[in-house]
Amino acid sequence: MSAQRLSAPVVKFDEVEIAQAARKMRTLLIYQAVKELGARLKAWNDRRRTQVELEQLDDRILADIGVNRAEIGQIAAGHYVREAGYFVPTAAGKADAANAIETGLHATARAA
Repeated sequence: MSAQRLSAPVVKFDEVEIAQAARKMRTLLIYQAVKELGARLKAWNDRRRTQVELEQLDDRILADIGVNRAEIGQIAAGHYVREAGYFVPTAAGKADAANAIETGLHATARAA
């Protein structure tokens, strides 16, 4: 039997560099995606915990801090901030409310 000679495929040096750069880019993209997912999960959990804690308070305590039960979801979502001891709408919260009102008005006008 004759011995077969095993040889590696001939690869140009530039192709190796390109493959390494692509691998680094993929790794970076995966890292960024996992990091973003982690940040979103943390933000979701913070909102959830805030809402649960506020829902556990009785109406008297909520009134003391200037909150009613209907606002708890909006506060947990970050549409309200605390100013001078009370929760007031943020600019984003005001824009969301205006959008909801405008969308609702347009939907009502179309239905009529």
